[in-house]
Amino acid sequence: MPRKSNNIRTNFRLQSMKNGTEQIMEPVKKTAKIAALAAAAITFSVFGMACRQKQTNENGNAVLAAEKNEAAAPKTIKLPAEKLDSGARVVYLTFDDGPLPGSDFINKATLEHKFKGSVFVVGKHVLNGKTSLRTLRDFKRNPYLDVCNHSFTHANMDYKKFYADPAVASADLRKNQEDLKLDLKIIRLPGSQLWALPTRDFNLKVQKSGPTAEILKTEGYKIYGWDVEWGQKGAAPKETAEEIFAKIESQFEKESTWTRNHLVVLTHDIMFSKADGQAQLLKLVQLLKDKKYILENIRHYPEKDSGDDSDDDLKGVIKEQPKQPS
Repeated sequence: MPRKSNNIRTNFRLQSMKNGTEQIMEPVKKTAKIAALAAAAITFSVFGMACRQKQTNENGNAVLAAEKNEAAAPKTIKLPAEKLDSGARVVYLTFDDGPLPGSDFINKATLEHKFKGSVFVVGKHVLNGKTSLRTLRDFKRNPYLDVCNHSFTHANMDYKKFYADPAVASADLRKNQEDLKLDLKIIRLPGSQLWALPTRDFNLKVQKSGPTAEILKTEGYKIYGWDVEWGQKGAAPKETAEEIFAKIESQFEKESTWTRNHLVVLTHDIMFSKADGQAQLLKLVQLLKDKKYILENIRHYPEKDSGDDSDDDLKGVIKEQPKQPS
């Protein structure tokens, strides 16, 4: 019997030691589990960053690949300037912010209906994916379109900060020119109604973007504003084709365009992403053609005005920041 008592005591001690060990190990196990979960989270985060970086690199590589293909392909022969009779009135349709929804329609419409226009493209929109890359390629291959510079970042929609450092702002425009391999040194500054041509300028001294424009002008860039803005409401035109046509006619009749008999219309690609906006654009083009207005590319805009170039004479030109960011 004593032996049995000793066995019982021994087993009790062993069970107590086991329970104590488990109590000691439980926090250790929990700590190990937390550490494992943390390691898994870090691994997932690093993997996510790598995937995002890979996507960015793939987009960048896609741009480079597209550029190489573009360089290898035959250059599109752009259309020559229209012959102008004395007193002819010329309209320059310009489309900002592409590639965006609406850009492909603009490309298709100009080809099918044979009218000239000019697109001002944003670099970061080109990097949205293969569809945007294809749109840029199609723009470049379209003989009816001029492809121009509208900055790489569109100032990230913070124009005050963007133009506070002219060196940084001008570098952004330069990057867009080089990365997208744009042939024409033609710019529309984001969020700025300003003109700067080799022999004359407008709003250069009063706009916050003026110092940036000065830098770019010395590098041979031409910077264009607009005479009439086709307003935007959401992703659609604010005015009908008839209403914007009436504004165009009024500007011509009052001789209040920046250059006599030449009028630049500002629009945004997104306005023509839906059927109604598309119909309005085609209606405007037909109204202009019916009135015998000449539709021209922005590269053929005259560098000199035949009349008085002073700003005081430009009564109809807007002199403040645009309501719609250009």
